[in-house]
Amino acid sequence: MYFYFNLPTSEGLPEHDLSRLDAAGYRIDLRRVVVDRMPHSRPAMERGALVNMLRRMQARDALVVTKLSFLGSSARDVLSTLERCRDAGLRVHCEETGPANLASASAPIAVKTLAAVVELERLSASARTREYLDQAKHDGRPLGRPPSLTRQQRTRILDRLARGVAVSEIARQFDTSRQTVIRIRDKARGK
Repeated sequence: MYFYFNLPTSEGLPEHDLSRLDAAGYRIDLRRVVVDRMPHSRPAMERGALVNMLRRMQARDALVVTKLSFLGSSARDVLSTLERCRDAGLRVHCEETGPANLASASAPIAVKTLAAVVELERLSASARTREYLDQAKHDGRPLGRPPSLTRQQRTRILDRLARGVAVSEIARQFDTSRQTVIRIRDKARGK
């Protein structure tokens, strides 16, 4: 059994958390206690101590945490960590959510709830993006990437094209790509 903590602001062992786990009936071997000192915003797979510990663990080993936030920086990241553990045949227990194995094939209610929250966040973000784009179109604001060349530069490019200057030469003169010059030409032609 391995015990993992991510405590960016404290030093030493997490005595309070270890006491909670001891009271919950876990037998703690301090050689299997792993502590990261990473910001909570750092994704799980960027937390060195966690990654190294997961590499050392073998199928049927158990990972115990006191908080879900130790397993990732967001609900999606926590689910991804649980999926990695499930694929590796590991058990994951979180004192905060109860004794269930969060990485079991039949997901416990806590994991199902977490998955539902992730889906809700995804749908909400998608709806907000659509609403923003619709409002921007309605307001006449330009969408997408801003042009790399000014209107005046585009006019000068079209003049040079009309005089027969090669696309490659114009691209060099304006420090842009051939594709940009071709796009300006095609847009002027109505293509």
